[in-house]
Amino acid sequence: MSRVTSTMIDAKIQLINKLTGHTGPLWRQEGKRNIASIGMYYYTACLNSHQLAQIANEDGGIRVILYASTKSELYGKLGAFLEGMAVKA
Repeated sequence: MSRVTSTMIDAKIQLINKLTGHTGPLWRQEGKRNIASIGMYYYTACLNSHQLAQIANEDGGIRVILYASTKSELYGKLGAFLEGMAVKA
C-alpha cells in the first residue's frame, strides 16, 4: 500500500460524517460567538498521535473516538469503524 496521507484520512472522516448526518461546517458563528457542531467527527494530530475526535459540546470540547500512533494505523482503524457502521445499518 502507498503512503497514507491526511487527505486520505479526511476522506474517510467525511464519509463517517455523511453517514451520521453531519454535513455542515465544523464551526459556525452566531453573533460574536463561535459554535462547534456537536457530533461532528474530525482528524487531529499532535506529535506522534493521530486521532479521530468528535465534538462533544458547543464550546468545542472533544472526545477521542480512535487513537493511533501512525497515520497508517488510524487509516486501518477508520476502515474498521466504517465496516462496523455498515453492519449496524
